[in-house]
Amino acid sequence: MNAKTVNKVKVPGATLHYEVTGSGPVLLLIAGGFTDGGVFESIVGQPVSRVGDSLTWAAPRHAPRGVGEAATMNPASRPLLRLAMHAPGHRPPSSNLRHGTLAAEYTVVAYDPRGNSRSPYDEAPVDERVDRSAADALAVLDVVGGDEPAYVFGSSSGAITGLELLARYPDRVRILVAHEPPAVEVLPDVEVARAFFEDVHGTFRTDGVEAALRLFSGGLGFDEEDEPAPEDLRPEYREVMERMGANMAVFFAHKLLPFTRYRPELAALKEVAHKLVPAAGIESAKHLVVPCRRQNRRSRSG
Repeated sequence: MNAKTVNKVKVPGATLHYEVTGSGPVLLLIAGGFTDGGVFESIVGQPVSRVGDSLTWAAPRHAPRGVGEAATMNPASRPLLRLAMHAPGHRPPSSNLRHGTLAAEYTVVAYDPRGNSRSPYDEAPVDERVDRSAADALAVLDVVGGDEPAYVFGSSSGAITGLELLARYPDRVRILVAHEPPAVEVLPDVEVARAFFEDVHGTFRTDGVEAALRLFSGGLGFDEEDEPAPEDLRPEYREVMERMGANMAVFFAHKLLPFTRYRPELAALKEVAHKLVPAAGIESAKHLVVPCRRQNRRSRSG
């Protein structure tokens, strides 16, 4: 059984809560939207199969998912999630298959982004900056892994943070798996996406969290019928969902627009394209998400 340690690190304007489990090379998990590090709790100790540097594991039934995270975990089917910790185009041979847990293979680090859950602001919240979010991720890496490069997995706006981390601090990242970053600024019809997110933000300002959440979820294509009922969740998952739900106001007020207005530094990413693995969920075709193949091509071609 891998013990978990819980710590805090002070950064300008906030104090970040982070948790460390396991041993081995550092794997940093970056939560997105209004979620926190607890969204990864259910996979840290899950059985995994290793093929070289590639890991596959089964998502637990009814694992918590924040709105704004991709619907890759269907609570009825327990699909496999694949974390490709190898360079694109270099798949390891299957003869290297081993079995263990994620925490047995890596020093797994998850943290609450500033302003979310257990990472409070020092003062009243202000609009987020993606460069500051990347600096926060770097601060966590500094206290856990020193100056060693880390594997990084980011989802949704956490993937945006990961892209900025890779572009600004490439020597600190071994491989980044960017899971569905909402980088709509690379889309040819970016005006449509901008208008949608601005509408959600405006709805929050005039009508509050619930109205904004309905518009946001509906616009992204999420179906409430796909979500497990609260009573079907295990108690620890309900607690996590309630804790993350309290972050919605800060998300809609101060994070939604800064992250969806972010344009990746494509020239910088082209220089480290061998470290970037864009990823998307099987069911994501029905959701408004960044086109990973298009972003992958652009990061490689400039």
